Amino acid sequence: AYCLPIDKDELNGMIESMWRIAQVESALVINVYSERTSDYISQLKTQRDELDWIYQKAPIGLAVFDSEGNYLHINEYMASINKLTAEQHIRRNIHDIAPNTAWRYDQAKDIIQYTERPIIDNEFIIHPNDERDTTRYFNESWHPLFNDKMELIGISSLVEETTDKKSAAAL
Repeated sequence: AYCLPIDKDELNGMIESMWRIAQVESALVINVYSERTSDYISQLKTQRDELDWIYQKAPIGLAVFDSEGNYLHINEYMASINKLTAEQHIRRNIHDIAPNTAWRYDQAKDIIQYTERPIIDNEFIIHPNDERDTTRYFNESWHPLFNDKMELIGISSLVEETTDKKSAAAL
């Protein structure tokens, strides 16, 4: 075997050069992952903004409850059914916000816990509180939210007012 004679300074210089190359390569890899992460975060923000827009502008009521019946999310359309703002609902329990209709949540939760399936197209009526109000008709759906262990962690609700359809059908 033949070895080239290398002095200590030359060896240290080679090791230092290899160390710098490794640092540059690491920085390039980190930069690539950073760019990908930044792109991914940007896409997630765009998707969140789109969902927020849909959630707020949809002509149907949308709400998400935790397993105890506390509002986690609600759009203004759904909040207006209770004659409150969406903000007034968040982190408050349905039994405090809508005591006359909270039983619907309880019933839906019990059925969903038992069947592990959504409840779709369930009609209900809200009768007037006084002469100025009119009877309103709605169609609701309840969808379970499970964690990865299939434990019920919440319920989403979709409500569509069908009063105009009922009135048109009656004519």
